[in-house]
Amino acid sequence: MLLDEFGFHIADEFDLELLEGIKSGFFKEDTLQVHANKLHEQFVARDRNNDAEDSLKTAWKLYHNSFDGNEAEVIEAIFDACKKYVNFVTPTNLGGAMMLLKDLNQPEKARELLDYYIEKRSENRDLFDLEDNPFGDDISDPELRTAFVEKYASFTDTRSPHEVFIRIAKDGIWGRDDMILLSKLSKDDFYSIFKGLKGRDLSRAINRGLKIGDKDDPSEEQRKISVGIKEALTKIARESHINQRRVQQKYGVEIDD
Repeated sequence: MLLDEFGFHIADEFDLELLEGIKSGFFKEDTLQVHANKLHEQFVARDRNNDAEDSLKTAWKLYHNSFDGNEAEVIEAIFDACKKYVNFVTPTNLGGAMMLLKDLNQPEKARELLDYYIEKRSENRDLFDLEDNPFGDDISDPELRTAFVEKYASFTDTRSPHEVFIRIAKDGIWGRDDMILLSKLSKDDFYSIFKGLKGRDLSRAINRGLKIGDKDDPSEEQRKISVGIKEALTKIARESHINQRRVQQKYGVEIDD
């Protein structure tokens, strides 16, 4: 009740460190400073986000809120706001700004804005994956879509496809990045993986692998993985009569004579 009167509802790491200091009779200044800095950064980021959102809205209001002959002002306001607050501009916002600039006969500015966006946000790989973006289908500008596809493809996935497949076999969870990586595996790669596994690890890897392509509308990567796995199992089945029986009866993969 006392805490409620003070409006105190949630204790974060900073609060817990303060409490520990009260209990022990002294404060660990270095640790306290770390938590204080984190809290400060959260407040600063929130304030910046609010400022960016307000500025972007103000720029678009020049377009939406009147029939004034302010074309040049609208162009500069939206162009400048998107560049100044580029870290807060979503791909959908960028697409909208580019379409407006092009419709107002400013294709050079639209391209400049796109290039600037890609340069400043270049470390965020997931940002350029429009297929995984819930609003990706709403982005229709072909120039933006092409640039994002090329940028996304430029990132190198340094993970081991073998290790990723084994991890998926264990937890049954995968994402689009995993599918892109695994689609690079050949039937011989899957063959080596299956031949190197035993017991539950083997059955789990095959069953989970077969499920990857067992979708109503599998992606190109999922289809490729499914083909590779089935070809690997076919190769194993043709090694002996007992393996053919295992593959067909246990995993349901038909083997052509």
